[in-house]
Amino acid sequence: MPAALRNALVWCLLVLVPAGWITLSHLESEQARSAAEAHPEQAPSDALGGVTVLVMSGASQRLRSRSRLLSQLEDSSGAASGVKRPVAVPLNRWQQQHETAISLLAGGQLGAAVDLDRERPEVLARYGLTVFGRSLLAARRLVEAGVPFITLYDGGWDHHYRNFTLMADRHAPWLDRAVSALLDDLAGRGLLETTLVIAVGEFGRTPKINEKAGRDHWPHCYCALLAGGGIRGGMVLGSSDATASHPVDHPVTPADLAATVHAALGLSSETLQNLGISTGGRAMHELF
Repeated sequence: MPAALRNALVWCLLVLVPAGWITLSHLESEQARSAAEAHPEQAPSDALGGVTVLVMSGASQRLRSRSRLLSQLEDSSGAASGVKRPVAVPLNRWQQQHETAISLLAGGQLGAAVDLDRERPEVLARYGLTVFGRSLLAARRLVEAGVPFITLYDGGWDHHYRNFTLMADRHAPWLDRAVSALLDDLAGRGLLETTLVIAVGEFGRTPKINEKAGRDHWPHCYCALLAGGGIRGGMVLGSSDATASHPVDHPVTPADLAATVHAALGLSSETLQNLGISTGGRAMHELF
């Protein structure tokens, strides 16, 4: 396992993200998405990368006010119990993450991190002038800003019809271009070894093609891509049968994937139990 993993970047078709983690989400309608991809130069700068940045001074002030209230309540709780909090006691890991999140949200760093107007045109072109490409570029900037867990949601993969046309013309080249640029950039900045990158969907697709040249939902067999964070590149773990209907060799579960992320981040079984996020899965140590 890597000794000093600092970031995890995940992009998925469907994710559940605990409150306090920063999510890049494609919130626009399909019409707005298509318009942005057809005319990227017309997309507003505060919506690039599928991220809506709310710049509201009132909201920032309320956030800081609530954070101060939380600190006062914690101090009052300690005073009521007769336990005085020493000033010099270092903050625990959870408090540090909380304060980092507050600083990013209230201090303007988040808006600066996802402001893609700061990037050179050739960098934008390398990621691709698509919503997905700009989203991954924004994710790279968030890694550089110190955000420890970034989740990117990329919709539109539910190919119940025209599967092969949509893959060939849209999703496959968009994914290939943007992910290659992301991994190259992270490696060039010395960030890849401390950033675990994961691409995974919510389920697979049916082995049989339907009457609309599409593939329907199939939870029995699918795959994930992992890179960085100490992952050994150029390997395939496991295999399926000839029709990709079921795993044949070394099957793993979503719980195993989550356990692998937890292990890479250095979370012990006791910590996972205390946080209530233990999956019961097996970490895939053979990937590292």
